[in-house]
Amino acid sequence: MISWIFIPFGLIALSIAAQALMIADAPRRARVWLLFQFAIGASLTVAGGSAVLFGGETIFATGPAMRFIASGMSFAPSLYLDARNGLLLLMLGLTLPLVFFWLRGSFAEAGTSYFIPADLLTLGLVGAFLADSLVLFYVFFEISLIGSYFWIGLHSDEDRADQNDSGALTRFLLFTLLGSLAMLVSIGAIMAGSGGDARISNLPTLVAGLSPELRFWTGAGFFLAFAIKAPLFLFHGWMRETYRAAPTAARAVLSAGMSKLGAYGFLMILVPAYIQDLAAIGGMLQVLAVAGVVYGAMMCLGVKSFRDVLIFSSLTHLSLIALGIFSAITEQGLAASPIQAALFQMFNHGMLMGALFALEGRIARNGGSEYDFGGLQARVPRLSAILLLTIFVAISLPGTGSFAAELLILFGAYRHSLPACLIALFGLLVAAAALVRVYHRNFLGAERGETAMIAPDLSYGETAVGLLCGALWIATGLYPMLILGPLKNVATAGL
Repeated sequence: MISWIFIPFGLIALSIAAQALMIADAPRRARVWLLFQFAIGASLTVAGGSAVLFGGETIFATGPAMRFIASGMSFAPSLYLDARNGLLLLMLGLTLPLVFFWLRGSFAEAGTSYFIPADLLTLGLVGAFLADSLVLFYVFFEISLIGSYFWIGLHSDEDRADQNDSGALTRFLLFTLLGSLAMLVSIGAIMAGSGGDARISNLPTLVAGLSPELRFWTGAGFFLAFAIKAPLFLFHGWMRETYRAAPTAARAVLSAGMSKLGAYGFLMILVPAYIQDLAAIGGMLQVLAVAGVVYGAMMCLGVKSFRDVLIFSSLTHLSLIALGIFSAITEQGLAASPIQAALFQMFNHGMLMGALFALEGRIARNGGSEYDFGGLQARVPRLSAILLLTIFVAISLPGTGSFAAELLILFGAYRHSLPACLIALFGLLVAAAALVRVYHRNFLGAERGETAMIAPDLSYGETAVGLLCGALWIATGLYPMLILGPLKNVATAGL
């Protein structure tokens, strides 16, 4: 198992080196990079799938402890793998090749400045999901920020070239840096108390030994970092403009992978280590999550472009994941079922939003978001069929994996508060109606708009990939224990 963990890191490093050293025309450079993405995806799928299907847990050091001379504290890098972070590796392994395969035409002429930041973002996500060391988690957390910043900043979406993308990028950087610095202060305080680099797997014990005041401030630092990254309602101000400014593939990866860093931080760091303190404000946290569900749903109704509907639909379902995590907080400890459901929905959401944003990016030739077509079903029948299948799964039709996950989350919320459960359910129904409405507007009825902007239909190979994804979503819906079963024994364990 250890060898499979290091292979993705090696492949990402090789991909970066190949792009930095390669002297070739743009199409050949893009093809080489795409081959690396397939290899990286395969290695992540095997590593994550082995942890999910075969269970067990592995903690191992990645290098010797290094001591900071000035402070006497040590940095001991270590990684960790079990069914929980293995499920997220599996999600990345399936989603990244899918996104880049469907969108390969959008970066066919791209250069090093496109591919290396994309690889850095992937490196940050994989490393953060696997890190057991708090310092290592922070380093990878920041690498993902650096990669996304340069990917967006150097390759803003073409249809926004005349708009102020720098303002959106600045807000994204300032929001995320605020959270990162707050988390860094919390990590420093915990290291000062423990005398060295804390392991996430041992964090609850270390936090229990802190004074109440220090426990409050360190917890607040972690909460701010993860609330911005998730994002939670009131901490989402960077989301819409950043997604709109991002190149199409970056938008898909941000929604599929980077947003999971916040939920993962809540799930693996904040909630287990600070559960006794969070139990006192669990109701407020659930209100915040439900407000995000409803706000995202209402915004879905208030916007017209397909892209904006997807952005706010993503916010709705990310808030639902947060509701599942916060519903697990009780005075007696963590409840297993909501944690399992939240992890299951993180897997579903990552694949679904990656697919939806990729398909949305395929509709128009220039990747524009302000199109208003009609009758696309006749022009691009295979794309419309795969998109409709993905939307059906995203709105949680019975028999799909997202239905099983959302039902468990709502049941967990119901045990705390019936009104919260009903309000969240209302928000989900509104978001579902908005998704179906925007599909009908663009794919049914008579043609309108600039039909020359319509991109070519999916190839048969691309359609087959979409059908395989649909088969996976239906299989996990008909037999959800395929995912929930391996999570049962580790859902409430310390990382």
